[in-house]
Amino acid sequence: MDGILISSRPKGWPRHAYQKRAGAIFFGLVAVFAAWMFEWQFEWTGMQKYYLAHYVVANTGLIHKFLVLHTVDRKGKWRPAVPDEVVPVNLDHPVRGVIPFRPSDAALQAGEVKLANPVIPVDPQLFVKFLRNWVYNGE
Repeated sequence: MDGILISSRPKGWPRHAYQKRAGAIFFGLVAVFAAWMFEWQFEWTGMQKYYLAHYVVANTGLIHKFLVLHTVDRKGKWRPAVPDEVVPVNLDHPVRGVIPFRPSDAALQAGEVKLANPVIPVDPQLFVKFLRNWVYNGE
């Protein structure tokens, strides 16, 4: 076995001080994320949960096409839905391609017949303004 270099490092994960600090920072970030998710799950409305990714991405201004939830009336006229017009149906286990809302009773009485969720080109600044004022209550 002459000539073979044998490492003096022990096998397994090295236990250096910076790695312990990195582990503590990582678990701290995981705890903050978990607390944020808990708050997000129990205090936000269905529309706020649904539009969170849209709101963040629209603030960057990089993407100009978004899925925008619309109500459709009996005449076939479309317009963006506001939180009072929809009721969340299945936000815990969403199915891709299925709208996780249904029209509210008030919207049905006002003449809205269904919801649509098309991908449409939108000015990100106007979309952020719409989301801030109508979905996130000015926040």
